[in-house]
Parts: sequence; structure tokens; C-alpha cells
Amino acid sequence: MVPKYPLRSYSGTRECSLVPGKRLVTMETRALSADTRWPDGSRERMRRDSAFAEEFLQAGAAPIADGYSKPRCFSCHACLPVRVLVQEFNETAEHRRALAKNADLAFTLHEWLPHFDREGNDEYSNLYSQFLNNRFPHVDANDKKIDYFQPQDAANQMAEYANYPGMRPMHIQARDADGVLHGVNIFHQVNESAYDTIFFYDLSRKSQGLGHALTLSVLRQQKAAGYKHHYLGFWTRAPGPYSWKDKYAPLELRVGNEWKVYRTTSDVHKMCENPAQPYPVPKAP
Repeated sequence: MVPKYPLRSYSGTRECSLVPGKRLVTMETRALSADTRWPDGSRERMRRDSAFAEEFLQAGAAPIADGYSKPRCFSCHACLPVRVLVQEFNETAEHRRALAKNADLAFTLHEWLPHFDREGNDEYSNLYSQFLNNRFPHVDANDKKIDYFQPQDAANQMAEYANYPGMRPMHIQARDADGVLHGVNIFHQVNESAYDTIFFYDLSRKSQGLGHALTLSVLRQQKAAGYKHHYLGFWTRAPGPYSWKDKYAPLELRVGNEWKVYRTTSDVHKMCENPAQPYPVPKAP
């Protein structure tokens, strides 16, 4: 990718959330410096530049506030960028069962982000924090579960989502007949593509497949609107929180430096047969 903006490049190492059992992941990031003002209007132009967003998505990177990022671990190639071929996607019997189990909920499309207040007293902040603390639990030195994410932290997270360059945030809500919120799927739209940013839901409905129902509701909306690609971030061939994405074939995985089509979930699963086999090292976007 040819830099169009004065982005600062840096790498950082943190605990890996993609591959179970792996301790550290190196993230390669390019972003506008948060402590610098740009008198030439670079930040404002970048935030409206849909072609720039399409370029880094095509390169397998994920959006962040005022930039993009991707894993770059030279000794590990367990995760790959993944995108659904929206117009070719057809729901399976498993998908239809998940939708039927959540037929008591209304799934509605909304512009922009849900409203999260700074105090964390709203329904979105509470559901979001409960989901993160229970879906991705942390423990202290005594192996006791801790609530590391508080409702008041949600507003800061949403502020970052509002500044993804060249992309427009949207979301789908799932509510019951009494108006009670049970789930939200936030995604970012750019031209004929979308990036699946995050979903969170009432985990008491996990066995009913509410997470899949939220994703399917987004894909239904996008297929009707003529979208081509729905980016799902990164897929892992090792079982874990991100391995579910292979259920949305036909899809494309970015192997090495090109997108390769996998027509069925079985085709994707062949990638899992030899977990020790490395993928080609991806180039930085």
C-alpha cells in the first residue's frame, strides 16, 4: 500500500486473543499520531476516504481509530483474514435453526452507533460489559474470575469505532416484544463492502445461537442491499473464539498475499488437518 496520509508505523506485542494457548501476538499498526494536529486536514480527509478504507481491507488489515492494523507474528500463521462472498452466500439448515430459535426477537437496522453514555448506566453499556466479562473471562493471580471491563468503559470504546477511516458505522439490534435489548451487531460500511466490528448479546441465549442470528441478520440486509464482501476480521484454524467464522461459506481467506475462495465449510476445515503446517508469511499492508 502506498501511504496517502502521514501515518505513524509501529509494532506492539500483547496477549493474543485469537489463538488459544498462545501468549503473545505482534500487531503491526499504521495510524495518525493521537498527540499531533494536522493543519493540512489529513485526519478529516482520511475519515471520509472510502477508497483508502477499501485498500487496507483488501490487504487483509483491520480498521482502528485513524488507521489500520494486522497481526504479524513471524513464528505463527494460525490466523487469516476472512471475508464472506455476500451475493453467493446461502443460509444452511444450521443457520435457519438459529434464526428460528430467535424468532421471538425483532432484528432492526440502525444508522451510526448505539448511544453509550459516559456513566455506563444505559442498556448497551451493561449488556456489552456483561458479554465481554463472561465470553472472554480474565482471572487474577488466585485464578478468581474478575470483571475487568466496566460499563463506563464502553463509551470510550465506541468513540474509537466512530473514527474508523473512510467507513460509516451501522448496527442491528435484537429486542423482544417488551422492548428488552438482547443483542447488538455493529458493522462498518464502505462502498460495497462492510467490516464486522463487534457483536454482543445476552449469553443466556448462547445455546439458541443468538450470535449467529445477529450475523445472519446483517448478511441478509447486506445481500438485499447489493454488498459484495463482508469482512469478519480473522479466522483461526485452531478451535477458539474466532473459529466459528468458517460457517459462512462461500468465503475467502487471505493466504499469503492473495484471497483464495473456499466454497464450503468442509473445504475450510481441510486447512485444519495439519495445524503445524505454516501459511506463507503475510506482507504488511
